Amino acid sequence: MPKVAFHADLKATPEAAEIKTHNRWHPDLPMVETFKPGAEFRVECFDWTGGQIAPDDSANDVRDVGFSRPIPDRNLPLIRIQS
Repeated sequence: MPKVAFHADLKATPEAAEIKTHNRWHPDLPMVETFKPGAEFRVECFDWTGGQIAPDDSANDVRDVGFSRPIPDRNLPLIRIQS
């Protein structure tokens, strides 16, 4: 099993994550992990709604997603591949 580079606790909100996720790239955001080329790793992430959608939700739940908090674009930490 590849190393988990970033774990997302899907029972919590992205805002409660120990390592903060982001919704856009910026050069001032720190890398959370560095890997050598060819390394295998796993990245877990939140869904586009920040955890507002669950497997048992209906089409109405998707339609009624709340936009009162920022919706994460990717929710991924930054990972560097060494060159």
